[in-house]
Amino acid sequence: TFTVIVPTAKLKNADTLVSNGKYEEALNGYENLGGYKDSGNKIRFLKALRNAKNVTNGSYDDPIKEMIESGATVTINYATEGGSFNSTESVQTLSLSVQKFSETSQDKSNTRVYRSIDEFSGLDSPTRNGYNFAKWNLTESKPNVSIGSISVTLNLTAEWNAKAYTIEYELDGGSVNGDNPIGYDAQDDDFTLINPTKVGYTFIGWSGTDIDGTSTSVTITSGSYGNRKFTANWQVNDYTLTYDANGGESSETVTTVTYDADYALAEANRIGYEFKGWFDEKGTKFENGIWKIANNVTLSAKWEIITYSVKYNLDGGNASNKTTYTVEDTFTLNNSSKTGYTFLGWTYEGQSTPVLSVTIDKEIGNKEYTANYQANTYTVTFDTDGGILDKNSLSVTYDVDYVLPR
Repeated sequence: TFTVIVPTAKLKNADTLVSNGKYEEALNGYENLGGYKDSGNKIRFLKALRNAKNVTNGSYDDPIKEMIESGATVTINYATEGGSFNSTESVQTLSLSVQKFSETSQDKSNTRVYRSIDEFSGLDSPTRNGYNFAKWNLTESKPNVSIGSISVTLNLTAEWNAKAYTIEYELDGGSVNGDNPIGYDAQDDDFTLINPTKVGYTFIGWSGTDIDGTSTSVTITSGSYGNRKFTANWQVNDYTLTYDANGGESSETVTTVTYDADYALAEANRIGYEFKGWFDEKGTKFENGIWKIANNVTLSAKWEIITYSVKYNLDGGNASNKTTYTVEDTFTLNNSSKTGYTFLGWTYEGQSTPVLSVTIDKEIGNKEYTANYQANTYTVTFDTDGGILDKNSLSVTYDVDYVLPR
């Protein structure tokens, strides 16, 4: 007893092998049918499917064309992985929730069915914000064959390469303590910009890409794309300048100065002293100019005591007195003495009547004093030793001519 398997049964057996995923066995079965019915088309189809499975560079066009030409109806499901076939890229920051929703909604509609070679001009290429399309990958194939019918569903998944974008910063003289990235791509984790600092200024925020006005906290979220530029914005600081007159008087005690702005120092005065300038606690002298110190400052006046001269016109007399003095001195002039004269007192500017006692008490200015005298009168008595004179005595004045009696 033996069983004869007719070609139709063999064809069905081969079709079953295809349904069970045993493509090579099915291919052998079709080849043994010698072209019976549509076995030749199915051979052509399976070889094209085998070629598609061996593609590594994403070039599926030729195998798909071969499948269609074999009489197969080819259904392609595109999994765009966040991309689409009609998106236009712009600079944008996406939240993860929006991004995931977008991917899901796009993938549901990305199905194409091809029944003739005229309908297929090649695989569609999607676009995705922040990415360059790399290739399609065949993730699953589902052939279905029966007598007189060939169909297959191909599931293609997009592979993407993230685009590299630049980040430009305009710090306007500021600096960042650390490193802000100068580039990024859509796959990077969230990152927040480090705020810059600038001597004498307060940072009031970044302005630029995707920022309405200014912001002191700028975060680039994962999934963002596009080149970016950020500008640091500053507010100039005011500082307090305090004056310590140090025993003198100042035209100002406290004033406000602005960084990078002109300022003029207060005027100072102290009786009996020369003003040498304003100095800080380190001994640095300040001058008028542009304020370049990023903190409050106290300045102290520096003084140098003035030495005044004292001149004496003694008219042949003698007196031991100071010839210089300062505003801190207090002393009384010693009266002058002169042989044959009685000291009457001192005269000086504003005092024409001699004054016996002159005291200089914390005064200022050069001074000049003149000693005033009165010549003394003396009595000369004569001893005639028995002789006779018209008078026995004579009144004489010092430094004045006199005539002796005879």
